[in-house]
Amino acid sequence: MHKALIAYTEELDDVDAAVNELLGRLDTSKLLSDSVGLVYCDPGFHFSGVYEALCQKLDFPVLGATTITAAVATSRVSQILALMVITSDELKFSAVATERLKSGDNSVVERAYREAKERRGGEPTLIMTFFPLVSEYDPDTMIEYLSSLAPGVPIYGTLSSSPALVSFNDAKVLFNGEAFDDRMSILLIYGDVKPRFFRGSFSEEKHLKDKGVITSSKNNRILTINDYPAKDYFLQMGLSEDEAGNLLFPELFPLIMDLNDGSLPYVRAMLTNLEDGSVILNSGVKRGATISVSNIDVSELQASVDKTLESMKAEKDYTFAVFHSCAARYFVAFSYDAEMEIKAIKKHLGGENKLPYIFCYSGGEICPFRNRDGSLTNRIHTYSFTCCVF
Repeated sequence: MHKALIAYTEELDDVDAAVNELLGRLDTSKLLSDSVGLVYCDPGFHFSGVYEALCQKLDFPVLGATTITAAVATSRVSQILALMVITSDELKFSAVATERLKSGDNSVVERAYREAKERRGGEPTLIMTFFPLVSEYDPDTMIEYLSSLAPGVPIYGTLSSSPALVSFNDAKVLFNGEAFDDRMSILLIYGDVKPRFFRGSFSEEKHLKDKGVITSSKNNRILTINDYPAKDYFLQMGLSEDEAGNLLFPELFPLIMDLNDGSLPYVRAMLTNLEDGSVILNSGVKRGATISVSNIDVSELQASVDKTLESMKAEKDYTFAVFHSCAARYFVAFSYDAEMEIKAIKKHLGGENKLPYIFCYSGGEICPFRNRDGSLTNRIHTYSFTCCVF
């Protein structure tokens, strides 16, 4: 048996009041033999001490990430601390945080994974991971390497985000009361459980016909496209810049990349540009990839979330759900209805008491997908609405 307990608080300044509210909603008397907490919150809950104080009151791991806004089944979308406790008599959990991530150093990830695995032994059924929004270590490399350490095991998770996406400084990975922007956390879940994954995105038919080739790159930075500085290329494609020379609303223009190696194209989000004309993406990029600029609108957001939830509802025998939606989707929906996606969840799931869930806006959605041949690939997505149920 496994189940999820849900709690949240909007209290940011009074630490004791916030923790008491969370514990009052959590009902720890219902905990089973093994438990783990997933937490998504506004960065303010870290800086005020609420997150740390909560972890001191709980005797199981609590990990997650900061986010723009979060929600649980009993709340609206807002700047809250949202907590889901997965508790079970059958499932087992093992959680670790890595050392500082370093460019080109896979051993940091391997040591953390081996440590978590040695605590339980055997192969996990599911890996969940939380990764910093901007890192010296390429998150695509992390996913590829972690997949090689655990062949066939699905990986689900999120990159951190925060309301201050321009500076990135507030986006943190959370682990047992601490917050990091240079480490990742890993949760291994063991047991007889069948996780299922759902993902919705925008129509790739909307991308512009003009295509460029990435002629130089470094980690998550595009340096040049067609041998032009990346920012100049995007200005040629119709994007604008402000008086300071920064691209205006780059997150609203999805980039579709094709490695031209037979694999499916993937999507990346632009975060900002640097003075040298390079552009920072939310995840890795490779030299030689073909790139095209697209756009996304509110109607597509609504259609993609509805379609994803319909697919999820067609499944049976699951106890709870974890939702991640791209931060860029939040910015698209904000002027129309910032709660559009959470309203869709409540509508499709039949109200707040039907299914426990936790929701956050993501800096990059880590979710498996099926290839044309049926094989499973773990990947970081962008502009997606993803869900994991089990």
